[in-house]
Amino acid sequence: MMGKTHKNNENEKVLQETNAAFIDAKNKLEEQQSLLSVVIENLPVGVIIAEVPSGKIVLGNIAMETIWRMPLLRAQFLDDYLNFKRFHLDGRRYLISELSLIRAIAGGEIVIEAEEIIERGDGSRGIIQTNAAPIKNANGTVIAAVSTNIDISARKQTEERLKRLSDTFEQQVFERTAQIQVTNQELGSVIYSMSHDLYSPLRGISGFIGFLSEKLEKKQVDAETRSYTDRIQGIVNRMEHMVGAIHFLLDIFRTDYKQQEIKLSEMVAEIAADFKNKSPQRTGEFIIEPHLVCCADKEAIRELLNNMLSNAWKYTTHKPYRIEFGKIVKDGQPVYFIKDNGIGFDNKNATQIFRPFSQLGGYPTGETGYGIGLAIAHAIIKKHLGDLWADGEEGKGATFYFTLGGRET
Repeated sequence: MMGKTHKNNENEKVLQETNAAFIDAKNKLEEQQSLLSVVIENLPVGVIIAEVPSGKIVLGNIAMETIWRMPLLRAQFLDDYLNFKRFHLDGRRYLISELSLIRAIAGGEIVIEAEEIIERGDGSRGIIQTNAAPIKNANGTVIAAVSTNIDISARKQTEERLKRLSDTFEQQVFERTAQIQVTNQELGSVIYSMSHDLYSPLRGISGFIGFLSEKLEKKQVDAETRSYTDRIQGIVNRMEHMVGAIHFLLDIFRTDYKQQEIKLSEMVAEIAADFKNKSPQRTGEFIIEPHLVCCADKEAIRELLNNMLSNAWKYTTHKPYRIEFGKIVKDGQPVYFIKDNGIGFDNKNATQIFRPFSQLGGYPTGETGYGIGLAIAHAIIKKHLGDLWADGEEGKGATFYFTLGGRET
């Protein structure tokens, strides 16, 4: 009898130990489940877990509801969740068999970074990245599946904006390249034109040398002979100036410009002061819009302004001068102008005045020129990918406009 009692005591002890171990394991499991729930609930990505074969959704987090903008209570079972609207990136509706969670449940497939367009609870659309994986028991049987949803709508919008910016940049590069090619073609035309114009003084030299040779052979050194030598010297001087102009134009296109901020108004004021100091007898006024600045090559712009202002200065000697410098904005682009009250010109000749060695005549008494200043100004503007044009009227002055390829800020 005592043996039987002892055995019962041992069985009871084993049962108590087993029960205690079970309770301990159960508590630890509950702790782990609680910890897992807290982790999943606070993940920044949407998470959903569905059982197999019941299809019951056993776990889902706030992030999933935020992404879909609807409560998960609307999807207590997998069938409800699968009715949420999803589309391929090309707009086709997803088939049930194509969904990540179903692929994980039905085929044990691990799905990584599948992209879907979704229709949210408020009717708006977004793009998500889904991942899914099966959950298996010890025997390898799928008992559940987990899927994550990551809202990548903002990222996709950023990528699209970057693509558009990239496309725009490529187009701008293409357009700039085309502009540079046009500029180089124009430079070639300018050089060809200038070279052609050099033939005229060369022919003049040849002719006068012929006359001089005949005179010298006859030893007739008289006033006419001296005039020949003077005229030859004048032609040579003109040629030297032309060649210098060619070299200057070539330097414009060969030199790498240094972009820097330029105080245009101050620069114009300095040039104007220099003109007035050299001709103190002249009367009139320079009207300069204050605080104008640009970004360009400083030395090139000084040459540009000096040539254009010099042109205005020459053609206003017949009366008190009025020379204006200012800026307007056209199509978002700053347009600078120099306006004078000089003798003006016929607008039909507006493009000719920028041709090297071209002169429209009408220089006031005592003024001479080689017709190169505006050609140099035109070349400088083209190097800056800008434009230069003129508007005039005979007897009423002229206005020259130029841009430097920038935008108004």
